[in-house]
Parts: sequence; structure tokens; C-alpha cells
Amino acid sequence: QARYALRANLLPVWVALMLWAWWRAIRDLHGAEPAAEPPAEPTAAAAPTGFGRARAVARRWRDSSLAWAALAGLFVGLAVHTHLTGRALPAVLAASALWVLVRERRPRVLARLALALLVALLVAWPQIAYFRAQPEMLSYRADQVSVLNPEVNGGDLPGTLLDNGWQLLKMPVVEGDSSWYHNIKRRPVFDDLPSKLAFLLGLLVFAGLLFGRAGRPAQSAAVLLAAALGVTLAPSWLSVGAPNYVRLTGIWPTLFLIPALGLDRAAGWLEARADPRRDLVRHAPLALLILAPAWLLVGSARAYFDDYAGRPEVYDAFNAAAVERGQALAALPAGPLYVTPALWNQSVIRFLNLQRPPRGVFDPRQGMVFPHNYRVPDPEGKLVELRALARYAFDPVERDAAEAFAERWPIAERADLGGRAGRPSADATNLISFTLYGNQIEAILAQLTELDPPIQFGPNLRLERLRTSSEPLQPGQSLDLALAWYALAPTALDHNFFLRLVSQADGSTLAQFDGPPLGGSYPTTVWNTGERILMPLQLEVAAGAPAGPASLVHGWYDWRDGQRLPIAG
Repeated sequence: QARYALRANLLPVWVALMLWAWWRAIRDLHGAEPAAEPPAEPTAAAAPTGFGRARAVARRWRDSSLAWAALAGLFVGLAVHTHLTGRALPAVLAASALWVLVRERRPRVLARLALALLVALLVAWPQIAYFRAQPEMLSYRADQVSVLNPEVNGGDLPGTLLDNGWQLLKMPVVEGDSSWYHNIKRRPVFDDLPSKLAFLLGLLVFAGLLFGRAGRPAQSAAVLLAAALGVTLAPSWLSVGAPNYVRLTGIWPTLFLIPALGLDRAAGWLEARADPRRDLVRHAPLALLILAPAWLLVGSARAYFDDYAGRPEVYDAFNAAAVERGQALAALPAGPLYVTPALWNQSVIRFLNLQRPPRGVFDPRQGMVFPHNYRVPDPEGKLVELRALARYAFDPVERDAAEAFAERWPIAERADLGGRAGRPSADATNLISFTLYGNQIEAILAQLTELDPPIQFGPNLRLERLRTSSEPLQPGQSLDLALAWYALAPTALDHNFFLRLVSQADGSTLAQFDGPPLGGSYPTTVWNTGERILMPLQLEVAAGAPAGPASLVHGWYDWRDGQRLPIAG
């Protein structure tokens, strides 16, 4: 997914480069204007070579504030493409420019800001065009996880914001993300003593730069860093489950600058007090700057390549559950298997069942599919035909649909599959399967009236059974029906089914259904020979419908041109 893949992991790179380029763009606007130098006397110079011209261009670029502003805009535009939280980065440039405008009274910063935002707009335009065409996608995920959503804040928005803020305050050195899917559970960003001390010291240095009298350039740099911290922190503060490291992807360059400030201050303190006559002490600042990051790197490598990678909780957090469900699905005994679209659309499960794909994929809430029979080899290798039995499998996220299935077909045998030893059989990660045996399927079909003779549409579809109410239907009521179709063979083209309740008095349509079978989840092109497809339908009669006898008119047609299937025989 884009939130976790390489593209998302590039966001910290773009944030770091954006800050570097923007600081180069505005650093000349702090303090007094440099004194104008008198023009130099013209001197004769040799014509520049090609390499010399390239160096001259590079120097002009290096010294051009507008060029650096454009580069900062480029990195902002790339960040917008990279991650959902990258869309907020223009606010970092705007906050920094506002500080320069108010504090330094340099309106020239507005031109640089405008150029940066223009470049960012041009680079991000494909993304903007997509959201213009699909406006519902702009805030789709944000709406789901936002603290403004009553389902997230539980009716207590201030309390949720305070709790999120407290969790984010603890994140650097006390307690981190609570999900194994994002990180070592509850591991703070700086989890060993040296890095904690460096962060706390750096925090004091940062506060001194931001609120003290360190001088305008240093204070403006601290303001830029504070703006970046605030903007990249906001997505987690304003959403469920703070701190969420996925939504904090852009904060890492700025957050790690804080312990870097602490190390720099500690190294400066050591350097000022070092005895140049003693080599060991003289090199202590350099040793500190080398060993402290190395310590952090070694500790992180041990934590993630040893501890994190070996934990079963991490295995479970990623694709382990899908692997187990796929293996459980493949290990089911022989016999027709039907699965829901939500289950079969998972690539892991589909890959693990390439050798034994399900007979059908459909939504059981829209109807049912029963196999007629199937054949299995006996001990001597001969194919033996058995009475129909069918298994229906649901993904764990479809527990409501599975419960509805169990309530509708209480005779079905239920099993929760896919768990490892020691895990409850009804664990929320297990797939849910139901088995219907031949006599049970026949009992279900026997609840419908058998048509004699059956009605066949074209060479492939035959209506064998029908159930409808014999009670008089009043205007405003609904007519519940069920039709059982027998598939002689799959059709070459998808066909839609129509069913109309027509007044015998004037031929007007009182109620109707028109659409693909089983809600489109099981089109006629995938009906297997010998299957029976049970289609429950409900026709709602308008309250103002005229009284009198009515008839049912039904059939199949090609949805592309409206051509109907003829009745055979």
C-alpha cells in the first residue's frame, strides 16, 4: 500500500530536502542588509571554457535565492505525491515566510514563497487533477480517522485532543506507537539512555534558540524547525490512535535534529574545556559526535533485525493471518467450495489456492448457489459421484454477513478455520466456513414449488422452482419471492434478469426488479453446469397502486442491447 511502501518512505527525504532548500532561499533575509560593495574595476579575463561556464552557472544557482525557493517547491510537490500527510507541507513554508515578513520586515520573502508554491502546484498538478475528478477520494481516509468524526472522538472532542497530545508528548522518550504493524509496540523514538539524554539536552537548546536571544538567523531557523515539527505532528494529533508512526512519517528529519542539537552543544562544551596537550581529551568532541549516532544505529539494528523481526506478534500484524486462512482454505476436504468476493480478492489467499480455486465467488447475502453433484476418486482411482455438498467461506471481517448466513440457514455446519495451536478457534483472524450436505440442500429447495414443466430460457438457463405468497397483496406491501434456477451451462454473455408485477386490468407495472443475478456477484457467465442458483427477490408495491388481479412477467436479456433470451420449447 502507498502508506507503507517505498513511495511513502521517501517522504522524510523530501521533507529534509525541502527544509534545506527553503533555508538557503531565505537565510539572506535575516539581520541587517549587507553593505553594498563598490563596483570592481573591469579587468581583462580569458574567455571561459565549457567547464568554466558550467561552474559559473552553478555558482549563480548556488547564490540565487529564487532558485533555492523553486527547489523547495519541487520537494513540496513531490511530497504531495508521496504521502497523504505531504499535502500539509506548504504550511511550513508559509509559516516561515510569515515570520520573516513580520520579524524582519522583508516583503521580498513573499516573492520567494509565491515561486515555491507555484512550483509545488505544477509538480502536484496530476494529483490535484485526480482529486478534481474524484473529489470523494480527497478526504476519504482522513474522514474515517479524523478526531472530528463522532465515531472517533466518542462525543468528547476536547478530551480526545488532550489525550492525543499527551500520547505525542510521551512519544520521543517514554512510550511510542501501540501497533506492532507500525513499530515495536510502545517503543519510544529514543529508547536508550544516551539518545534520551541527547534529545532532552537538544530540547533545551531548541527552546533557547526559539525563545531566547540567540540572534535572528538562529531564531528564524528554530522557527522553521518548529513549523515543520508542528505541521508534521498534526496528522497524528488530529486522528485516531496517536501516536501513529505511519501518519508521522514526515516528522523524522525534524525530530532527529533535536538530539543533534544536543550532541552539538555537548561537543562544543567538551571542545571548550579540552586540554590540547592531551590527545584523548582533545578528540573527545569528535568521538562523541561519532559514537553517539553509532550507538543509536547499533541499538536500532538489534531492535528491528533481531527483536522486531522475530516476534510472532509482528508476524500476526502483517500477512500471517491471511497466509493461515489461505492454507486452511486449501486444506479443506474435497467438494465444491464457494467463497465471498471479500475473501477471494485477497492476493495472498488467491495465490495459495491456485491449485484448487473455488467453484464460485458470490455474495451469499444476495442469494445462494448449490452444486448439483460432484465426483471424487475412490481408492481404486475411479470417479465416484456423490450427492451434493457445499462449503461456503467468509472472511473474518464479514462476521456480520456470516452471522446472517447462520441465522438464515441454521442447519449449516459451522467451523472457524485458520488459527494456530493455542489460539481460540473463534479468533477474529480466522475464516468462517459453513457446510451444507446433500439432504440439507434438497430440504432447502423443497421449500419452493417445483414447476412442471420447468421454464427454460435459451439453451442454458432453466427455472425449476418458485416460491411466492398466496396471500392477497395490498398496496404499499412487499411481495417476497424466491426462484431456483438450474444451470445447463454458463452463458457466453452476461444477462440481466427482470421480474415485473403487472396489472391485468390495464397492463401497468405495479413493482419490478431489473438487474444482474445475486447483486452482480455471480453473473450467468460463471454459472457452472449442474448448479442451482437460488435468487430471493422482494417487490415493493406502491401505496397508490390500483387494486385487482396481477401477473408476474419475467425473463433474461442482454444488458448491452436489450435482446431477450427466448423461451425454449
